[in-house]
Amino acid sequence: MKKTPAEIEADKAVIAHLGGPTKLAQKLGFPPIGGVQRVYNWLDRGIPAYVWLQHIEIFSEAERETRSAKLKRKAA
Repeated sequence: MKKTPAEIEADKAVIAHLGGPTKLAQKLGFPPIGGVQRVYNWLDRGIPAYVWLQHIEIFSEAERETRSAKLKRKAA
């Protein structure tokens, strides 16, 4: 299922919060060759649901933190 632009933007924020494509690829245990490119592609497509579910502990916490930061910026 294709993600909406808003979902892709939320995924971009999560990737940035986790240190960008290189750091996230390392955290997910992806191989150095091809792994960074895979994560980089998610900036345009969004994070695949199956990857999110496989690494829910990483993504859920990052999503909560990015939402919290966004709410704080709106309140200021």
